[in-house]
Amino acid sequence: MFAEPCVKISAYVGITLITLLCLMITASQGNALDPCNAVKFPDVAASGMTNEDCSAYLKAAIPLVSEDQQGGLSNLLFVWSFSSRIEACAFLAVIGSAIYTVAFVKFSSMHPLLCMYFFFGLTCMMVDANHAGMLPFGTNPMVTPEAAAGGSVFVVVWGIILPFLVVGWYGSFTKDMDKTAALPVTMQ
Repeated sequence: MFAEPCVKISAYVGITLITLLCLMITASQGNALDPCNAVKFPDVAASGMTNEDCSAYLKAAIPLVSEDQQGGLSNLLFVWSFSSRIEACAFLAVIGSAIYTVAFVKFSSMHPLLCMYFFFGLTCMMVDANHAGMLPFGTNPMVTPEAAAGGSVFVVVWGIILPFLVVGWYGSFTKDMDKTAALPVTMQ
């Protein structure tokens, strides 16, 4: 049957594309290890800012607020830097789980991962679309013209990846349903 090889190929292409995107983002910045590694982002790197500058600027902001808000600002800056590191770790988890899935998981059992990748990519696309001014999905007061332009590019990238993931998910899911349809109801 022609459809089965196509959905398998779609799953593998989707997994490969999301893995390459996550690898590119993680390798280019390295913010899993230090949130100030974000200075490697092209629009920041062009300014000549260093990791030390980043750290100094973040710390310099604290005395600029009233004394009773300094603890709050310190914690807010920590949460932002912590979130940056967690995001990078999520991208690393996508890479690791993709490698494991392609190496060891049968196509009929890939649908949970493909579903998770799809929703991960969809929500990333929604944030990028919001930053680009295309979708009212939350807000970010720090969006710059460069960030908006980057959001537009990533909307296109996610728009290429997501159809592969959803077609692969559907094919894996239906293949799994074919496999379990013969089992007694209590085994499903």
